[in-house]
Amino acid sequence: MDTPPQIPPSQPATPPRGKGLAIWVIALIVLAPVLAIISILAVIALPSFKAVKEKTQEAEVAHKAAQPPATPIDDPQKVRALKFGETLATAMTEGKVDELSRLTNLDAFTERTFAGSGLPDAARAGFRNSVGKKPGGLLAQLAGAKARAIRFRERDGFPALTMRILPPGGGANFVDVLIKPEGESFMIVDLYGYLFGSYSSAEARQAMVLMQAQDGGVISRLLGVKGGDKKSSDLLMNMFRQMGNNDPKSVHHTYEELPEAVRLARSPYVLHLQALQTLQSDPLYAEIYAHMLENAREVLGKDTATDLLLVDSYFIKTDYKGAQRCLDNVMSAVGEDAYLYHLKGVAAIKDSDFEGAERSLAVAEKLEPELIELVDLRLQVRAAKKDYVGVVTELNRFAKATGAKLTPMIFNEPVYAGFKQSAEFVDWAKSVKP
Repeated sequence: MDTPPQIPPSQPATPPRGKGLAIWVIALIVLAPVLAIISILAVIALPSFKAVKEKTQEAEVAHKAAQPPATPIDDPQKVRALKFGETLATAMTEGKVDELSRLTNLDAFTERTFAGSGLPDAARAGFRNSVGKKPGGLLAQLAGAKARAIRFRERDGFPALTMRILPPGGGANFVDVLIKPEGESFMIVDLYGYLFGSYSSAEARQAMVLMQAQDGGVISRLLGVKGGDKKSSDLLMNMFRQMGNNDPKSVHHTYEELPEAVRLARSPYVLHLQALQTLQSDPLYAEIYAHMLENAREVLGKDTATDLLLVDSYFIKTDYKGAQRCLDNVMSAVGEDAYLYHLKGVAAIKDSDFEGAERSLAVAEKLEPELIELVDLRLQVRAAKKDYVGVVTELNRFAKATGAKLTPMIFNEPVYAGFKQSAEFVDWAKSVKP
């Protein structure tokens, strides 16, 4: 069977940084493309898509596993859930794919993928087995990313852990990991990606529906595309193929051919966004991209973090208040997060809003004082307050903790102008010279 088209990872947004210390610190954890939780699980599953028929007993077990807990979990279980989140974050960060596989209930995930889809029953066991063979399974895309469980919450009746993901290539994203009690611990049943506001099971189901090449009406119904006809479905299929062929310009032009009602459906809208992300170095496409993102929450729902994709464009336009508004919108969906406050503080510094930067720093330090990115913001806030003794103290603390060799050449941000003229700077610079 042909391999389905793969959608490339989304590439949102972290602010461009000035030179000097900001660049040096961020080099530890590069802020570049974000990890998007889009499901390409169908790609690894379809070779055995119709290979095995599931047994009735297995189907019943999977159905039960895919349902929310019969009763809400109690406070002691919530404590254990957060402990489970710490274990999960460590496994992700250290790339322990065997442990990530062990922590996932693939029967439940498969059931969530297939339930109500109209896909052949014979596909279920093949899908489940194929996903299980992938190192890391459902969490394969998260292996090696710096992860942190930032809070417990509930989503659609399931206990869930909101996790911040900082992938090795840079960027940031947030996911809710849906879990279910099993003994004294928990098992993962699905992922909700905040970037586009969708479940991994739903994305996997969508990819497989498209691969089945059913008639246009069926495809439109299963993808939730209202107002579509056979031509619209064919155009949507073409968009997936064009994306798989790494032809984002064709994706854009095909999207333009869709009726307006179909253009505002989730599937074509997300495909178009992903295509525009790869084209935004061209000012024309960058403008279209920014315009598209303005109504993302209307199309994808308020419980998304798509505003994160706009941060870069606001920094490029030097609209730092706009960048801060985007970050506020992200936090309205995912909740407060130290890393997002760090970015908000950097935007405030660039806007010469030093009091705002200090407020963001104070909240971030309360939430997660050990976050390494806060070193950069902490130094800039202290420099802005003319607390030059504090700047040197933080530099020395950071150097001692990390073994970093700092030099006077790293201070190119405008906020450090006064510090570079101070006696504290002169004394510090002498102390770090070879």
